[in-house]
Amino acid sequence: MSGGLAAEISGGDFIKGFTTGIIVSAFNHAAHNSFQKQDPLKAHLNEAGTLDEWQKIYSGKTREQIINELKARGKANSQTGGPAKRYIIDLKTGNVIDMRHFLTIGSKGSLIGNGVEEFQYLKGYPSGRDPQDYYSNSLGYKF
Repeated sequence: MSGGLAAEISGGDFIKGFTTGIIVSAFNHAAHNSFQKQDPLKAHLNEAGTLDEWQKIYSGKTREQIINELKARGKANSQTGGPAKRYIIDLKTGNVIDMRHFLTIGSKGSLIGNGVEEFQYLKGYPSGRDPQDYYSNSLGYKF
């Protein structure tokens, strides 16, 4: 609208100014959105719950029951499916913890955890070298 008003005030064609303004505005919006990348450690924030919620769901269950709640994955079902409530918010950092990685990969140590990420990356899997996976794995190593 401001493009049309500016054109009208300066003696130009309102419709042409309005159209130009819309196009410039759309390109500007697209350019800003393409440069604003989401923090990879905040991925799945909309699916994440609190630790308290997670504890209520899994209270009284063993680690084996939790990591096998969902169907096994991978070739020959070599990977546990993990918990159905997969993501929780780390209250210290605001980052999202992937509890499947925390409980399954994290328990195997950094050599295996980093190896899994590298393997996934080399095979072209979208989750290979995922910063959130590294983060969740590293918390699991310490647990």
